[in-house]
This record gives sequence, C-alpha cells and structure tokens, in this order.
Amino acid sequence: MASFRCFLIGNDTLLQECGNILRGQNHTILGVISDVGRLQKWAKQCNLEVIDPSSDYASVLGRTPFDYLFSITHLEKIPDRVLELPRRCAINFHDGPLPGYAGLNAPAWALMNQERKFGVCWHRMTGAIDQGPVLKRENFAIDPEETAVSLNTKCLAAGIRTF
Repeated sequence: MASFRCFLIGNDTLLQECGNILRGQNHTILGVISDVGRLQKWAKQCNLEVIDPSSDYASVLGRTPFDYLFSITHLEKIPDRVLELPRRCAINFHDGPLPGYAGLNAPAWALMNQERKFGVCWHRMTGAIDQGPVLKRENFAIDPEETAVSLNTKCLAAGIRTF
C-alpha cells in the first residue's frame, strides 16, 4: 500500500499500538486527538501534534489534506463535518461484532448474555454510530471462565492483529 496521511483520535493503548504500526510502515500521522496524558506524551515523543478533543478540532484537521481518520477507542460521537474531511474515509475500531453488538460496553454485554463467540471489527464511519460497512473483522471464542478484563484483552490483541 502506498504511504498515506492520517489523524488518530482515541483514548486508550490500542491507539498507541496502531500509531506505532503506522509509523513503522512509513505512513504520516499528522496529529493525535486525545486528552489522555500517556497518549499525549507518546505523541509528543513521536513529534506528533497533540490536539485537544474538547477544542474545535475540525478546524485543525481542515487545515491540512489527509487521507484517513482512525477512531481508535474514542467514545464520543465524531461530528459529521469531521467525518467528511478525510480524502479516503474515516475508520473506527469497534470492540464487538457488528451489527449484533453495536454501542458501548459490548464485551460486558456479551458476557452478561453468556455468548460463546465474540469479535472485533474495523468499519467505515458514517453519521450513524456503528452502522458503516465493516472493512475487517476477527471472531474468537469466549472461554467459560472469561472475565471482562480478559475479554477486553482479547479484543485489544485482535484489534492490533486486524489493524
């Protein structure tokens, strides 16, 4: 794949892991939208612009052409005007198999529903939350002794593998 330019938005370790993958493949990360201290520190160490998600980040993103916006563990709805900015598309990581487990806390809901299979996916973002076409998915078994922590860890690992 040819090199591309992107922004990352999110709040957890998976964003940093995916950012490192992108950097290792010589893609250009133009900035990181996050208010999480450890992610801001990582971004600064990588000489990446840090953008406050409570700011008018659409204006910041709109100043520079870019190909992709990767929403990785970002729990807020991204405004439609931001989703329209990437030249190619905006992509979201979801810690659940869509469409069956859309929304927040999908791993916990799966455990409460005593599911035996689960999964993660990357999908195109649209104005409707978790409704865009799935680009990539990975399914896996839920072990009988699974906890919320262990299932979230499986989701993180699957997110890295499928990125």
